[in-house]
Amino acid sequence: MIDATKYAPTFRSACTSLKGEAYCSPTVVQALMAVSRHETCFSDCKPFVGAHNYGAIQCGVIADKAGKCPANCIPARDTSPTATGASIAYLGCFRAKPSAEEGIADFVRLMTFQRPLIAEALPSGDARQIAWAMRRSYYFEGFGKTQEERVENYATAIAKNAKVNASQLRQELLVSLPPLEEEGIGTVDIAAGSTAAGLLIAALLKRITKGSQE
Repeated sequence: MIDATKYAPTFRSACTSLKGEAYCSPTVVQALMAVSRHETCFSDCKPFVGAHNYGAIQCGVIADKAGKCPANCIPARDTSPTATGASIAYLGCFRAKPSAEEGIADFVRLMTFQRPLIAEALPSGDARQIAWAMRRSYYFEGFGKTQEERVENYATAIAKNAKVNASQLRQELLVSLPPLEEEGIGTVDIAAGSTAAGLLIAALLKRITKGSQE
């Protein structure tokens, strides 16, 4: 069973160490944990068991012809969407850390320091805003025929996992997905709002995205 209670203290500690008490509200920690549970089940789902990778963070390279990755990386399947909404699978290389503490700190650092758009969105507790910030920061590619579908699917996953975590931790649910009509986001150009994070190479959208710039 994937148990959020095992990881909550480490997430809180990592966040406060990196960003301070003022930023690391219960909402921020709940949002971080929702993304982590969605991406790798807190590194408790294959192929991440034992890798201490809490965000499906990639190493920036793909596996070689023999299916092997550099040191401190593990091979794992990922997909890249096509213009038709289909997906192309490839064998990527994902970071492996020696401990849960280092792995969670690596993930929190990526989400808060290295992706400033995401850091700005996390305190909102709005799963859609967080998903859009992650997409604009090229954190994920997702599934769906359009950017909006990909973001909405990811936002739905954030909200679902936040609810499960909150239930296990017996916490108030602080991260949710408002109805679209209340949000008024509509169609958004993925490049819009990218200035805070800096414009990244468009080719990243077609292949390795999660953490490959670090």
